[in-house]
Amino acid sequence: MSRKPVFVIADDLTGAADAANYFRTVSHRVRVTFNSQVPWMLSLGQDVVQVFDAESRSIDEAMAVQRVFTAGQQLASTLQESFFVYKKIDSTLRGHIGSEMEAALRGLGRSIAVVAPAFPANGRTVRDGELFVNGLPISQTAFARDPRNPVTTDRISDILRTTTSLPVIDLSLGVVNQGPAAIARFLESIAEDMVIVVADAETDRDLVVIAEAIAENPRVLPCGSAGLAKPLASLWVGADGVTFAYEDQLVQRASKSHITTCNRVLLAVGSANPTAHVQLEYAASSLGASIVEMQPVALADVSTHDEEMLRAKQKLLHSPTNVVGVTLSEQRAVRESDIPGSFESDLAEVVLEWVTQIHGVDNAISFGFAATGGDTALAICEALSATAIWPEGEVVSGMPWSVMETPHGNIPLISKAGGFGDADALEQAARFLTTPSPI
Repeated sequence: MSRKPVFVIADDLTGAADAANYFRTVSHRVRVTFNSQVPWMLSLGQDVVQVFDAESRSIDEAMAVQRVFTAGQQLASTLQESFFVYKKIDSTLRGHIGSEMEAALRGLGRSIAVVAPAFPANGRTVRDGELFVNGLPISQTAFARDPRNPVTTDRISDILRTTTSLPVIDLSLGVVNQGPAAIARFLESIAEDMVIVVADAETDRDLVVIAEAIAENPRVLPCGSAGLAKPLASLWVGADGVTFAYEDQLVQRASKSHITTCNRVLLAVGSANPTAHVQLEYAASSLGASIVEMQPVALADVSTHDEEMLRAKQKLLHSPTNVVGVTLSEQRAVRESDIPGSFESDLAEVVLEWVTQIHGVDNAISFGFAATGGDTALAICEALSATAIWPEGEVVSGMPWSVMETPHGNIPLISKAGGFGDADALEQAARFLTTPSPI
């Protein structure tokens, strides 16, 4: 396959890092930025895969559309040569999915968005145009109760039509099973000027077939989760056709030999997903770590906000353990409009105070972070004045680790979506950060 620059437009930071990790090879590094004013640094050249986190999932739809459209238009109008581009979406279809796809198509000047949100390795599959999580229709899972982006219907086309007027067509598993040529013929038969195609996929092999059918098609904008990113990365940047990106035994897990073992590790859970809270409790029990639980009900009220912030800062600073957890209680409340920021930025402010105070006593202390929830990961990056992150590998599937560029130095960050991972996911993250690398 021809060698071209690769770009990814994502909608939140954990998803950006998760998908970006699969594009990292011996010859390609990956840079993730969240600066909407400068989404691309084209001077980096084609050996750096660039990922722009538009942070569009939880913002106003009009602003989300503008960010995505502008990012696509900048590529289409600036680059003289052809390029590959991937639209990263949430595997559970949270956010402004339809309108962002339409904005990307218009900005890039493409006509077909092929959306395949399946991520079988993490229990996400699509059958007959409907989305399943661990075998259950998504409307019967915790994602239907997401406080910001609840997903209450199973049919993907219905979800898309809430935010776009573009035609939506289903690509059945029967066509996918016939192979890449059949998919290519299906796409060639589409007469509409601009359309969204929803692809069934139940296995990694299904995603490989879809990727092979669309990877080089200049009309198509591939859209999906980290599941589709894996085979596309293999096709777009894999050396000598090696398909390491989607074969479990060959998934790239970069060495951490170039980062320092962390003296202090903080596990931050801003997600309201119950899975994330179970993981934090498991890590605390297994590692003997202490947990600081912040109360959104108190943070939402102007009369109790500052007192709750002070309580959390003091408790974290006096935590007796080197591994600590900071979490927002699952019980959420509507934040009063005259309180600036968000619950996640409150959590990040507490974290920054912790880092600043400890560094003030001993600047040789090395920190590491694991963040659950894209808003939480971004808030921590912004609090630490990070300008970008560089994905370096995976702890486990769906849980990448990266290096943050900050004024405090390069700091490792493990990130994951709230609903991803087994009960021991955050325990594994903490052990990864605190265990010396083998020589």
